Amino acid sequence: MCVIRAFVDLPLREGETITLPDDAAAHLVRVLRLREGERCVLFNGDGHDHEAELTRADKRGAAARIGAGRPVALESPLR
Repeated sequence: MCVIRAFVDLPLREGETITLPDDAAAHLVRVLRLREGERCVLFNGDGHDHEAELTRADKRGAAARIGAGRPVALESPLR
């Protein structure tokens, strides 16, 4: 199963609803055609992936409710 991830340059706190930046909203809603109620993963470079559910997805933009974050280790083990 493919995990849909999107970068957002905003603080991500569990339980909050944020308005997604235009580039992330355009990618999720126009390119990937996600709809209200669908889930994705948001990250901001802090070392955590945050589950999120779209609460609004329309021509004007998108908003998402932030869920639990989990640490990720994507660095290559090779030197």
